[in-house]
Amino acid sequence: ASSRLPVFGRVESVAALEMPAAIDNAGSPQTYVLVHLQEEYLAACVRLGFKLDELASRYDQVKFLSVPASEASAKIDPATLPMLIAYQDGKYLASAERVGKEHGERLTAAHVEAAVLHLGVRLTSSATMRETSSGAS
Repeated sequence: ASSRLPVFGRVESVAALEMPAAIDNAGSPQTYVLVHLQEEYLAACVRLGFKLDELASRYDQVKFLSVPASEASAKIDPATLPMLIAYQDGKYLASAERVGKEHGERLTAAHVEAAVLHLGVRLTSSATMRETSSGAS
């Protein structure tokens, strides 16, 4: 059950060399790991980073990582950023390039959530959450 999954609650910035260990040591085979390959000089990456911060606090049983793309590989074209890569149990699931770019400054957490779900990541929380789209508290 999801109640036994480890809890994270934030985006962890890791160096590219630390990325494999961070993915492999997620604490449970059921834990999803979402890697944001980004460059801080790209506005689209910064915008996506803010939205991932929101999702990380809401879905605290998913391990969110942020990695500088240029550290990960010199072959990554900055035009493909921001990129999201999903893993579970140390295994690659799916990836998406240019995440959120089509929305520009109108990017919302809901856009990012849809992109993450499309990668096959199950967004889970340690708290019993009500529907968050209502906006009322």
